Amino acid sequence: MTGDQAPRFFPWYRGFSALARLVGSRLDLYASTSRLVDDDRRVYRDDSPGFVGVRQGLARIAEVARGSGARVALFVHPILYRLDDQYPFAGIHAKVLAAARASGIEGFDLFDAFRGRDGMSLWVHPSDQHPNEEAHRIAAEFAADRLRPLLPACP
Repeated sequence: MTGDQAPRFFPWYRGFSALARLVGSRLDLYASTSRLVDDDRRVYRDDSPGFVGVRQGLARIAEVARGSGARVALFVHPILYRLDDQYPFAGIHAKVLAAARASGIEGFDLFDAFRGRDGMSLWVHPSDQHPNEEAHRIAAEFAADRLRPLLPACP
């Protein structure tokens, strides 16, 4: 749940009860994340305009890169939630990576770097799931390890 959303569970009681704040914020987070999972699954259907646009965009990026002699790599960053075998966005990651590869773009899944970690500890704030400094460090190290072999050797 992002910080700009009003609390749904126990909003009035949160001002008076630490328990209401704790339970309410957890329930808000669960409800928000459930909506996010459902929304993302709709957006990434094969026939959805958004995913059609993603595939077209990747094809265009690959075309421009080939024309200029550039190489392109795509990294899919996980939503920092349930970073285990029950990760609800694994199918979406696979679809985006398959679309990238179909366009000739090298694709990597950053989920591999985050698997088994506590997602909430990597949030920028308890009410904001964006990655914090530690999450960025993890992603950067993973990306550097994957990109290093793709770079030409320097004399």
